[in-house]
Parts: sequence; C-alpha cells; structure tokens
Amino acid sequence: TVLAQKILPRTLAILNPFWRDLRSGISVKSYEALAAGVPLVTSIHGLRGLESCGAPQLALGLKEADDVSQYVDFVDRLLLNGPNYGMLTAEALQLRSACVAQQEAAVAPRACGSLQ
Repeated sequence: TVLAQKILPRTLAILNPFWRDLRSGISVKSYEALAAGVPLVTSIHGLRGLESCGAPQLALGLKEADDVSQYVDFVDRLLLNGPNYGMLTAEALQLRSACVAQQEAAVAPRACGSLQ
C-alpha cells in the first residue's frame, strides 16, 4: 500500500530492464506501472502478458530498449523532455484504459448480472 499510495503518484517512470525473454511469468513491475498510469521504460520482453492490450503498438513497446545506451537515450529523449513526457504519459493512460476494457469484456459474460 505504501508503494501505491505514496510513491507511485510521485513517480516519473518505472524502469524495468529486461534484456531477453525469460519465457515464463509476467513482470509485476510492468503491471504496477500500468495500474498506476505511470510511463514504463522497458524492452518488449518487459511487456510480457500485456500484448493483447496493445502494448507493442504504443510508444511503450515501440521505444523498447535492448541495451544500456538505448535506456539512456529513452530517458533523455522522452522522460526529460516536457512535451515528449506528456505524450508518453498519455500513451500510458491509453494502455491502461485498453487493458481495463479488455479485462471488463472478458469478465462481463461470466458476471452474475449477465446470467439470463
């Protein structure tokens, strides 16, 4: 709760460096960033489990970083530049909305209220 209530609202971005596909599991950090609407700095491998929400099509996925210099470039170009950071934040919120809508659509057919 401390992370969600005190730290995430003041967080510029979450760094989740994945250099390769681990072929299992999800990245909890990526999901936390998504839930908070905080921009995520990661590679395409750090988006595991979020593919169906459209993550690879947004800047979060397209600006993947495969080595240290690319992470540094990402921070300089997007996080430390006001207009670019605004775009990145908007895309993070768009991704969150897409994932929430997808989850709601998956749950709705099984919800008690939808039984005939």
